[in-house]
Formats: sequence, C-alpha cells, structure tokens
Amino acid sequence: RDIGVTGVQTCALPIYILIAFVLLVSLFIQFFKIQAAKRKGNVILQDGYEMVMSPDIAAPFSFHKSIFIATNLTGSKLEMILKHEQWHIKHHHYLDVLVMEILVRIFWFNPVLWWVRKELRNVSEFQADRSVLDEGHDLYKYQTIILEEVMAHNPYLANGFNNSFTKKRFIMMKNKYQIRMTTLRRVLILPFLVGVFSLLSLSVGKSQVKYVTTTTNGNLTVTKTVEKDSEDSATSTIT
Repeated sequence: RDIGVTGVQTCALPIYILIAFVLLVSLFIQFFKIQAAKRKGNVILQDGYEMVMSPDIAAPFSFHKSIFIATNLTGSKLEMILKHEQWHIKHHHYLDVLVMEILVRIFWFNPVLWWVRKELRNVSEFQADRSVLDEGHDLYKYQTIILEEVMAHNPYLANGFNNSFTKKRFIMMKNKYQIRMTTLRRVLILPFLVGVFSLLSLSVGKSQVKYVTTTTNGNLTVTKTVEKDSEDSATSTIT
C-alpha cells in the first residue's frame, strides 16, 4: 500500500507541473498577442491613457493603460465604450485580472479560485458600468450600446440571452445599493484569499504512513506505526 501511495504522489507532481506550465504559457501567449495588436494598431495618447485603434480588434477591451478599439466605432457609441474602459483603468481592474490569472494557473486544481476569478470579473464590470452612469449618461442608451456590441460579436448569445451575464449587468445598473455591495465584495476578496492560503500553509500534520507492522505474542498484539511529519522527523506509535 505504501508503494502505491508513493507512486501516485510521484506521478501527481509532474502532472501538476505540466498543467501549470501549459496554463502559464497560454497566459504569456495572450500577453504577447496584446502587445502585437498594440504594435500593429494606431496609438493615440489621450487623457493619460493610450487608445489603440485597429480593424483587427473584434471587441473593445483594455489592458493596463491601453484601450483597444476597432476603427469602425464612431460617435456616441465610441464615447460610451471609451468611458467604460477608462473606468476599468481608473479602478485598476487590470491588476485584479493579472493576479487572478496567475493564481488560477498556479493553483489550477482549486475550484474556489476559479469561482473567485469569475466573481471578480463580474464585479469589475458592474463597477465600471455604475461609474459611467454616475457621470450622467443615459441608462437605456448605454444598455443599447452594450447589447449591440455583445450581439455583434457573439451571434449565439441570442438563444440564451435571458440567462446571460448581460442581463445581470442591466439589472445591476438600476440598483445602486447592490453595486455598493458588489464593490465591497471585490475589496474583501483579496483578504479572503490571503486567509485561505494562510490556513493551508500553516496546517501542520503527518504525511504518509511509511509502514505498519503487527506482531502477536500469545494474547498480546503489538501494532507499530512509523510516520514522517512535515519536518522529516520520524515518529513511532506503538499500540
């Protein structure tokens, strides 16, 4: 049994490293793609950020202090989208995204991190939407622009629109109390993660059982268990 446990652990470590490595490589590939899009696009400096315009950009997005926009966007639609992405930058949402993307790739086996990643992205969108509307922009005009962008780049969304994230965003736009609560959740996520990892790292216990021997002498049965703790010191328990 001990040989089997050791074999599983020996196989598990290379598998973990391989999957984490592949996920981290995919993250670097995404980063290089963003940098390539920036080099190919037309960069315009404006109000402390860079606006990168290119026909190859399918959907607007922001990274660090750069906003990537398709060249076919104009007028009020362009203005609203820029405002939304500017607020992402002002709220430093790119730091949240970067930290979470690294964590979920290193600790890919932890489902809690994947859930936190999704929640954090949702809260970031809610917060940016609320900031745009607080500037005095028309709610229904803003929602129309969001819907046009989503439908234009995801034609399959129409079949399940009532269950989509877009509907949740529209509901949150009308409720300032809820957005305050979601913003509070965003602030508390980092301490939550720190607490979880602290508990995991501070847990001290025995590792695997090295061997168990049982001897019988008349009516007396002696069971000896030798274990190895986290500090690699052997301990013996005799029953």
